[in-house]
Amino acid sequence: MKRIFTLFSIVLILIIVSTTCVLAAGQRPAPIQLLRGQWATIGTTSCVQTDAGGIGASPQFQLLSSGTTRVMQEAGTLNLFFGGTGSWVSNGVLINYTLIESGSYPVSGFTTECDVTYEPWPDGTVKFKFDNCVTSYTAGYLGSDTQSGNSHFRAEFAQISHDGFTMVFWDLEPRVERIWATTGGITTYFDRICSRTKTAIQLR
Repeated sequence: MKRIFTLFSIVLILIIVSTTCVLAAGQRPAPIQLLRGQWATIGTTSCVQTDAGGIGASPQFQLLSSGTTRVMQEAGTLNLFFGGTGSWVSNGVLINYTLIESGSYPVSGFTTECDVTYEPWPDGTVKFKFDNCVTSYTAGYLGSDTQSGNSHFRAEFAQISHDGFTMVFWDLEPRVERIWATTGGITTYFDRICSRTKTAIQLR
């Protein structure tokens, strides 16, 4: 009887170990370790924009000069490399809700390219920095000779799904961003406050 009990215990241990190994093999590593590869992104950015110096101090952000409201929808590709670096390329459409009079140009098409760095935090959040972003316009009033970009990096935060295949991004802290636009060799600066949300799905 004692021998039977011993054999049963051994078999039970083997079953537990083998089941654990199978489950472990079926699971992906911790999501933060999978932060690489190519990701498809889609997202929306909403902004209030005015001339440089046209937005007052936090937390009121009172407009000091006339502004416009606009929304941008973008679909792109996020490439993440080892070492916390990457790149992002997107195509998008900008709709300026303020330009509704006859003869106005409320819609612009554009492409954007950015350098990317990312840093995992202990709580599982990942801080992304989109830097050296340059936007080129493909449709609308702004012609192909116009480019624009941020005067500093743009921070976004992300959480990764448990299986490591999906990321949800957000940038919901109100702050003034300085941007530039160059047309025909003439550069103009603007200030804006934006909110951003984005979803990324890993392709490979």
